[in-house]
Amino acid sequence: MDVAIVKIGARIATTTTGVRNGNAGENRKIIDLFIENGHNVDLITKVGKKDNPTEYFEYDKIQSLEIADHYKDTDKYDVLVVINGTNNFFGGYDNYNICETYHIINNFKGKILFFYTDPLCALKQVYGKNFFKRNEKWGTDWTEADLLLQREDIIMISAASGVDLNTKPFTSNGVFDKFSKITFFEWQKSVIFDDALDKVKFEDKELDVMYGGSFRGGVRLNYMLEYMFDTIYTAGFFGKISEKQFKNSEYTNTPTFLNKVGGWDFFKEQTNRALATIIFAEETYSDSIVTMRVYASVLSNVVVFIDENYDPHHKIFPDSLFSKFLYVSNKEELTRKIGMLKARPDFYAALLRAQKSHLSIDKDKFYKDFNNLLTEEYNEK
Repeated sequence: MDVAIVKIGARIATTTTGVRNGNAGENRKIIDLFIENGHNVDLITKVGKKDNPTEYFEYDKIQSLEIADHYKDTDKYDVLVVINGTNNFFGGYDNYNICETYHIINNFKGKILFFYTDPLCALKQVYGKNFFKRNEKWGTDWTEADLLLQREDIIMISAASGVDLNTKPFTSNGVFDKFSKITFFEWQKSVIFDDALDKVKFEDKELDVMYGGSFRGGVRLNYMLEYMFDTIYTAGFFGKISEKQFKNSEYTNTPTFLNKVGGWDFFKEQTNRALATIIFAEETYSDSIVTMRVYASVLSNVVVFIDENYDPHHKIFPDSLFSKFLYVSNKEELTRKIGMLKARPDFYAALLRAQKSHLSIDKDKFYKDFNNLLTEEYNEK
């Protein structure tokens, strides 16, 4: 198939050097679904000077096309893939790329697959009664027909298993009726196919618990405070998390802040500096989405603790002797278990092996399953 891929609210970076954020990992894993099945892929995006998709993906049937030059030229594609994202017009900034993306969605003649991975990035309308007022300097370059989503045949490929998560964000945004079908597929499991990091020696670990990522608007704040502040064990943050984001919270002792250290490409290396990491719960998608973070953390060769509220039914690690150890409910429980790890290096090593073994899946079958899904959706009238 000939596949066009767009990203809402951000470009699809394919630079082979430099720091990239979590979006880059998400984009890559979704694009891999089509590459691994031999499809022709065009990334319609704002192209950076250092972008090199053939080298980045090690695949010769992919190219990046400048969205400003190609947003009106999509008739040749069999399928349009839309990766979820956020729409921001800061201060009336002329974000033409968002408008061009919505123009593509509105005018595409074939099947559209919307990849939904994060409720904070649920599809929404950008056009409304205040659009021209807010963007008066350039908004008149676009029409209602360009930007207002009216089609009702978009197929959602959702990583969320919960019904509420697949409906409420879109209903509140007024676009749930734009989807003709919701199909569940955990594309993020493909992270487990990446190379595992070589283990840092047990005695060389710098911290007990490490967490990397972004603040996500504070939706994980209470869990960050519970597990990372005022601890007996040593804790650290890296990524887009800084102490000033906790200025309105009460605490005595702070974790180590390794601000702006690396990005998605460095996630495993930074996480591996500690004995363990923890998966915080989040009201927006707890018990519904197993994120890339879970699989990448396992590949970081650290013990992956999971807050009970994130996975209350233990779907990630079904109950067994080792899995019961990995779930925690509070700081005191995590403190006790960190102490056990430090006292038993042999137990620590056994946990690392058990985690990886449990999450391993058959690569060929995984990509074949997706291709069967793609073919079925494409052929369905």
